[in-house]
Amino acid sequence: MKKIFSDSPQKDAPALTKVAWMDQRIASTEKIDGPTICTVIREVYGLDLSKAPLLDKDFEKRVTALVPNTSDLSAAAVDLYIEESRKPQTGPEVRALLNHIFGTNLEGISQLHERRISLYSKDQWIVQNEKDLFIVHTGKNDIDVKVIPTPYFIEKTGTQQLPEDLQQALRNLGFTYDEEIGAYYYANPSGQSVPDPFKRQTMGAIHQTIQASYTDL
Repeated sequence: MKKIFSDSPQKDAPALTKVAWMDQRIASTEKIDGPTICTVIREVYGLDLSKAPLLDKDFEKRVTALVPNTSDLSAAAVDLYIEESRKPQTGPEVRALLNHIFGTNLEGISQLHERRISLYSKDQWIVQNEKDLFIVHTGKNDIDVKVIPTPYFIEKTGTQQLPEDLQQALRNLGFTYDEEIGAYYYANPSGQSVPDPFKRQTMGAIHQTIQASYTDL
């Protein structure tokens, strides 16, 4: 798994949340289109949207048919969506657009940087910090998800198991322990992307465990 870093780090970025930095970048951008939005997301989040599959496969087919030789399907998809709906003017509108097309919740991702939760999704690291405690790892198209401790957590606690309270919280959400992969695992029975409320509940359960027992770790 190759870690993806921002191509254009901003010196004062650490003083801003990811959301605030993105809002600032969008507000200062004259031409808001697919390539520009993809560039801003790479700059702010280190996220390569070209690796993010489109949620709506019919929409993906239309994009491919209209722009058959594009080198960046994701940027073309954003352009087509803007053309068929309306141009986003603000950071929140851009984030809503990207969540609709790719299922990428950028506001949630911004919070993870502060919560010590790593996230691997869209075939790349979305959030990964050295002292994160747990990893949420989603499969193709976010249909399934597993939760595991980080190497840092294992080193500091001496255990490779999730805390009991977190295990119970995940079981309450429908996770089961998969012996083969050695992780608590959930697959959406509908075969669709795991919905945002479920993602928020999962992240919330992990965050609650960290706040209750591991803030000093």
